Amino acid sequence: MSELESIRVELNHFDKRLEKMKYHDEELKAVKKEQEKLGKLNVFDEDISGLEEENKRLLRKLRKLENYLETKIVHTEL
Repeated sequence: MSELESIRVELNHFDKRLEKMKYHDEELKAVKKEQEKLGKLNVFDEDISGLEEENKRLLRKLRKLENYLETKIVHTEL
């Protein structure tokens, strides 16, 4: 596989992760909105905490992949 094909595959992977992150963000917002309706936003909720931790984990992975891709693309351009 050529370098450009490899980058293309990894960019597709990055795009899928962006979609997953967007889905998790929307899910977290929906759960928080539902909890707010019920007046339970101030109460510690494992569901919300779990979703927030998952969001943080996904965001870290996304940033790491973004940095890797930027480095690889710059390296390929040289």
